[in-house]
Amino acid sequence: MTRKRLTTLAVLLIVITVVLLAPLLYANLRYLPAIYAIDFAPDSPVAIVFGAAVNADGTATAVLRKRVITAVTLYQQGKVKTLIMSGDERHNDEPAVMQQLAESLGVPAAAISQDGLGYRTFDTCQRAYEEFGVRQAILVTTRYHLPRSLFTCDSLGIAVIGVYADEDSVPLSESIWRYGREIGAMWGAILDLLRR
Repeated sequence: MTRKRLTTLAVLLIVITVVLLAPLLYANLRYLPAIYAIDFAPDSPVAIVFGAAVNADGTATAVLRKRVITAVTLYQQGKVKTLIMSGDERHNDEPAVMQQLAESLGVPAAAISQDGLGYRTFDTCQRAYEEFGVRQAILVTTRYHLPRSLFTCDSLGIAVIGVYADEDSVPLSESIWRYGREIGAMWGAILDLLRR
């Protein structure tokens, strides 16, 4: 290849990379001030807890357990009055597992609502707004997932902040995979919002 073609190819790759990353970079910068550690989170009427996989034996995975524990802590600190457990009820019933764990940690059943149709982030945010009437909330999920979650719920009309519920340690390869996945998922969120 000639130098000119290599330069053109390099510029093209840079442009494509910037375009692909732009929405996720925007969400990360735009919502960074709205992401809190649990002890510094302001009060909100409700916490929306995003589901994650359930173990084959019906117990919460480490990711899901951390999200629920974070939400329970918000409740116990008096920062929220209600928890919405949102996830996929088709596979091991994530919301039921989440509620069971929250109740075992001292949250009364009356303070918990289940959304078993929260198959994706968009579904969770849309249903929170349309089915549960949520207009202000704390989103509880893993740090890498928060910018897209905040962007989606905010775009649907919910005033949101985020509280991260991170695992104690994640291998570098897993972190790279998760953030890489968010690039495509962010574009998916934009398409969902445009279709709506």
